[in-house]
Amino acid sequence: RGSTSKISDVTLPTQTGSEHDTLKVMISTTTADSPGKILDWMRYHALLGVEHFFLFVEGQAAEKSAVEQLVAFPGVTVWEPSAELDERRGKSRAWKENWLGNFFDKPCNNELFVRQSLNMELAIDHARAEHLDWMVHIDVDELMWPGGEAHLSMKSFLGEVHPKIDNVVFANYEACPESDAV
Repeated sequence: RGSTSKISDVTLPTQTGSEHDTLKVMISTTTADSPGKILDWMRYHALLGVEHFFLFVEGQAAEKSAVEQLVAFPGVTVWEPSAELDERRGKSRAWKENWLGNFFDKPCNNELFVRQSLNMELAIDHARAEHLDWMVHIDVDELMWPGGEAHLSMKSFLGEVHPKIDNVVFANYEACPESDAV
């Protein structure tokens, strides 16, 4: 049975009653964006069937009023900057990995990449503890699009992945509107 869901000015078809409805999908991200942008991003992904969001907030996203807005959204876990978070990152096995070492103690986006990698490890641990089926890591300026999936459902899309496959890589398409009339 189908229905439609509305976010802002966009109406998306959604599907319920499929065999994959029980699949648990989580998105994790590290963000300093405004709460409005983050909430719009979560609403969009919720329409696609994502029910769990794991947010590592920084900057304006870590302000008390922003965190209050974010935690009010269903299925959200927010990690604010804290000594506990730093301690958990400090215990990461990633510090012993050769591949991440090239990004340590470098300025600019390298610092963000290291934090994102450490945060993603914590999100994976959370996903395992909560018995989630799939975890996706994307930024707030990126959107999942289950292209080719008739119901526009991440649950249906990921539910069709063979059970022996534990990693799916999505193509990243960048776009920039040419005008505000998009």
